[in-house]
Amino acid sequence: MTKWKKYVGFDSRYKYGMGSQNVFPGPVDNSGLLRDWDTLDIKEHLIDELDYTLVPTEGWKKLVSWYGLKDGQEPIARKVKLSVEGKPSYANLTYAQNWNIA
Repeated sequence: MTKWKKYVGFDSRYKYGMGSQNVFPGPVDNSGLLRDWDTLDIKEHLIDELDYTLVPTEGWKKLVSWYGLKDGQEPIARKVKLSVEGKPSYANLTYAQNWNIA
């Protein structure tokens, strides 16, 4: 999500060039995350916050409404078990490949 962070000026590191078309992230492209598009089987050895970012479903919908989704792709949704104060809960999260590549 480095390009997105630069585009929106996420923090002081990314203020230079904020809003520039040079860093516009373009449509979400998750093609590098999957081993098999038919089964939505994710590649092994991917690193959270480096190769992808998990976002809540509502966040995913916002990203896609603002930037689009690469043609022919679908969200890679997973249910994730979270522990809040020792109590398990579930959340629907969606993978978004980090936009480090133009």
